[in-house]
Amino acid sequence: MKFRLYGDSWCYHWLQPDIQLKSKALASLVNNNVDALADNLNIFNCPKTTCTNLYSILFKGLGHEMSNAGVPGTQFQKVVDDHIVRMDLDPVDFNIVFVSSMWREAVDLNKLPVEAIASERQFNEYMSHTQETIIQRLREYAEKTKQHFFLIGGHQPLHNDADKNTGEYVHVLYFDLLWEEHHNYMHELHAKKVSPAWFRFSTDIDWKEVNLESWGGDVVDKVDNDMREATHRFIDHYDNNTDEWSDPDQPPVLKYLLWPDKGHPSPTVMFNVTNEILRLAEKLSEKHRLDLI
Repeated sequence: MKFRLYGDSWCYHWLQPDIQLKSKALASLVNNNVDALADNLNIFNCPKTTCTNLYSILFKGLGHEMSNAGVPGTQFQKVVDDHIVRMDLDPVDFNIVFVSSMWREAVDLNKLPVEAIASERQFNEYMSHTQETIIQRLREYAEKTKQHFFLIGGHQPLHNDADKNTGEYVHVLYFDLLWEEHHNYMHELHAKKVSPAWFRFSTDIDWKEVNLESWGGDVVDKVDNDMREATHRFIDHYDNNTDEWSDPDQPPVLKYLLWPDKGHPSPTVMFNVTNEILRLAEKLSEKHRLDLI
C-alpha cells in the first residue's frame, strides 16, 4: 500500500544531538530515510543529526511505501490548504494527517475575533468551529480525489464533534493521541474531547506579544491550564537526576509517550500509531475492496 504523511514535527522522530550512530549499517539506514518528500518539495530540510523519518523506515520494512510531507511548526490550516489541497500531489492509498495547532504565532492570536476571546465557552466554541471548518475543506478535497485521510489529534487534539461530518473518506484515528495511548486516562478522554487542551504545546509562542489584556479572564486561565498539562502537571514532577517521579501519585504519562525530548512522540508511540494506521487501512481495503495504487 502507498501512504503519505502530512502535518508538523510529529511526522518525525527526533534524536538527541549527543547520540552517535556508530554502526555504518544503521547510520546508512537512518540517513537514507531522512530525505522526506518535504525535502524534495523544498518546504523543509530535515537535519540528519536530529531528524529521523522513522515512519518511512517502519512502513518500508513492512513492504509498503511511505512519503513524508511533514513540516515542523506548520499550522493545521496551512497543512490542509497549502500542503494538501494546493500542492495536489499524486494520489496515494492512504494519507495520514497529524493535527497541529491552528495558531502558533502571536500575530495570528492577536487577530482572533473579540467575541471569540470574551469567555471560555465562546473561545471553545470558536476553536471547535474553526477546526470543523478546516476538516470540512479536507473532506471536500478527499471526496474530489477519492483519497482516504486519517486524522490524528497530536500537537493539538481534536474536539468532540470532529468526526460528525467527515464523510466517507476522512477518518478520525485518534482524537488525542497522548490520552488514548495511555489507558489509565481513558476515563478522562470524554472531558478532554469536549474541552481540548488547545494550547498544551504552545510554549514556542511569544506570549508577551499577545494582547492578553483583551482576553477574558477565564480564557487566559484556560490557556494557562492547557500549557500546564504538558509542562507543570507531568514534566516538572520528574527528576532527571534520579530518573524518578517526585510525586509517587503522579502518573508518568509524558515520560513514556514523549520521551526523551518531552515534545514529540516516542518510538514506542510511533510503533503503536503505525499499528493503528495499518489496522484501519487493512479494514478499509477489505471492506471497500479498494483498488490500491
